[in-house]
Amino acid sequence: MTAQTGQHGWQRVIEQVGQRFHRSAAESPHPAPARRIRYVTPRRQHWLGRTLAFAMDGAVVQMAAAAHGLRGPRLLDTDKVYLPADAQPEELRQIALREIDRFLNRWYTRRARIIVVTGGPKSVIRTITLPAMSPRELAVAVESQARLQLPFAIEEAYYDYRPVLKASGAGGSTSVHLSLVAVTRTLVHDLLEPLEKLGRRVSAVHIGKDVLGVLLEHLPEFERTGLYALINVSKQQSEISFYRGTQVQFTHVANVGTAFLAQHAGPVAFEYFSESLAAEIQNSLDYFAGQFSEGFRNRVYVYGDLAYSDELIGFLSERFGFEFRPFPVEALPGSRYLDPALKEALAPNLEVVAAALNDYRLGNLLPPERLAEFRYRRIHRRGAAVLAATLLLLAPLTHAQWQRLVTARAELADLRENIEQIQSSELYAAYTALQRRIQQQERFVAQARPTPSYLSLSLKELSRLTPPEIRLSQFLLRADLRRCQAR
Repeated sequence: MTAQTGQHGWQRVIEQVGQRFHRSAAESPHPAPARRIRYVTPRRQHWLGRTLAFAMDGAVVQMAAAAHGLRGPRLLDTDKVYLPADAQPEELRQIALREIDRFLNRWYTRRARIIVVTGGPKSVIRTITLPAMSPRELAVAVESQARLQLPFAIEEAYYDYRPVLKASGAGGSTSVHLSLVAVTRTLVHDLLEPLEKLGRRVSAVHIGKDVLGVLLEHLPEFERTGLYALINVSKQQSEISFYRGTQVQFTHVANVGTAFLAQHAGPVAFEYFSESLAAEIQNSLDYFAGQFSEGFRNRVYVYGDLAYSDELIGFLSERFGFEFRPFPVEALPGSRYLDPALKEALAPNLEVVAAALNDYRLGNLLPPERLAEFRYRRIHRRGAAVLAATLLLLAPLTHAQWQRLVTARAELADLRENIEQIQSSELYAAYTALQRRIQQQERFVAQARPTPSYLSLSLKELSRLTPPEIRLSQFLLRADLRRCQAR
């Protein structure tokens, strides 16, 4: 297939799809009801600390480190190590383990989190549509859909999902579009094993295509409804992905990698490689055009091993009639402050760089028991943060109360000292002696004062009750008769 034939073939496919789409819209007797669409943005994690991302596929080890602060993420370093093709599996694991350990010793801190990035045929990204329902019902419905759409048994996979779009129809019906990500359990365990041997706990397992969609927001021409195409040319394979906004719509994996160029040098081998890659791209474009009525922007972003190959990019641009270009790493946050050598390493390691810079909560494919453990740790961290904030708020009040207590104690000490000085003075001794004398005289007066009898009190009370005309002139009190006579 020549370049001109491929270009016309692709344009003919687009014209046929557009004609079919416009014809079906014109022949429809009733216009489509208006739909209200709301895109759901993933929640942010608000992480403060370092994030280290690793990707391992048996042929290459990719690593990236980023620091997350109040001003956003900042890339620290990224590296890519090619493993020898003639080494035995155990030797390959040892080499990968040494490279990971070297990177961890340089960038790992106590509060750092570790992300593992995966991909390939053992991972899946699907978009499913379900009616709006409760979270518990949604979990059951997603499990049912996963059994139908995953290419492997659900019992042999870890999967996760998140809402990406909510649509409301004119009749009041509401549907939700979910991004379903899944990966085989054996692949997850193989990826976690090297880091566990080094004593490091992995915080999350992400699919590279899923986390890469977050970087598309930084493109100058980004639109939430726009369609974008990306090609990853790696050592073992090539992946062609199509995105709507930040969500993966379709991915095609081709067994065309740069390992072929390492084994077959020369212009003929490169031409054969380019033709093979162009054929796979053409198949992907044909399938995409048959599934979607809209066309993506006439631009394809290239990343991976040949992201900066002018010869390959020029060949593909001429072959298909639209622009192929390296992924614009200058649009990434903080890239303008990076060293030029580090900036050139971003496109070959784009997926791990995206995972290190990511601060959104995406699908996490860790085993459920690990997720529960990190969930409890997150609750503890939040509790500690709330306690620290409470202590910070109470610190001024505590300081003020402490100052008042210190002042009161100082005043009490001064008062006690003054009392001791007064008690040791001659004036206080004279006052004490005078007080004792007064007390003695008061006791003497109390003893000398006559005690009123019951009879006198009774006569006094009787005098108050008796009218003034009646008077008591005399009375006789006889103790032997125990009575009183009065007149």
